[in-house]
Amino acid sequence: MDQRSKPTGLWGKISWALVGAPMAFFSAEYKAVGAGLVALLVAVFIGQVGNHVFEAHELEENAYPIHVADAESSEGGQQAAVETVDPVGPLLADADVAAGEGAAAKCASCHTFDEGGAAKAGPNLYNVVGRDRASVEGFGYSTAMTEAGGTWDFESLNLFLKKPSDVVPGTVMGFAGLRSASERANLIAYMRTLSAEPVALPDGAAAPVPAPVPTEEAPAQVEEIPVVEAPAASEPGVSEIAARVGAGDPVAGEGLAGACIGCHTIEDGGGTRVGPNLYGIVGSDIASVQDFNYSDGMSSVGGTWTYEALDAFIAEPRVFAPGTIMGFGGMRRAEDRADLIAYLRGNDDAPEPLP
Repeated sequence: MDQRSKPTGLWGKISWALVGAPMAFFSAEYKAVGAGLVALLVAVFIGQVGNHVFEAHELEENAYPIHVADAESSEGGQQAAVETVDPVGPLLADADVAAGEGAAAKCASCHTFDEGGAAKAGPNLYNVVGRDRASVEGFGYSTAMTEAGGTWDFESLNLFLKKPSDVVPGTVMGFAGLRSASERANLIAYMRTLSAEPVALPDGAAAPVPAPVPTEEAPAQVEEIPVVEAPAASEPGVSEIAARVGAGDPVAGEGLAGACIGCHTIEDGGGTRVGPNLYGIVGSDIASVQDFNYSDGMSSVGGTWTYEALDAFIAEPRVFAPGTIMGFGGMRRAEDRADLIAYLRGNDDAPEPLP
């Protein structure tokens, strides 16, 4: 820069003194770098002035509120669920253990309930009430269940049984849950009995009142158990089991069939899973579904799936067909078996006649 290019005027001379004069001693490359540094210093200067001119005020609340569920809880992150599920404790006083055993049929395709029972897709549930989660030795729990921590007390079971995936996100358990609070109470009451030393009922849930001791002044009152009216006594050739199926409730049986669908399909033309398709089973030959590889125990039984044969098999599969590899532990209540068979009977192009 020569003498003729020097600026004139007051501001021009100041600019020349601050920037132009020093840069006149450097090459074009250095001049470009220097110009960049000057621009950066000007930007910082303007920012500092802006901070003093404009004062920032912190908002009392977000313009768009963000709702975050409180996931912290001593029961492995169940706080959100506790707020939406009524406690089960008060319901246990009037819980129906027998009905709970029937509800447990929905679990039997993946779990065993007997002491020392083997694991299936899920762990054995004997003595589950009161034990630590993910504590059955030798069972490969999911990472989500292992990390959940906590104990299977009455309320944590209540929460989990309503919707497992909400309580333990990431669990591989496919069970959708039980919406009915009374059904959950019945099931938990039944599982409580599966122990040599059942856990004490929670406060507010009294134990069932024992039957009065017979005395001379007050003889014992025997509860009358309702009996399904069966035509077997008046119609020769009609068994009690067939008569019970005739009085069965197919709608209730459809609910009980949930215990079967983990291993079987029931609709017409359904494929095979772990077990064969069950459409049209009532009245068909035993072990007769084509292309299904039956166990030796089932293949050796022979005969037909009569009402009586189905009742015996559903009650105790391993007794009916010794050597069967079917993992289902059985359905103890005769009324439940009748309802289930009544439902299976309806899944047929030509249902077997009822007595």
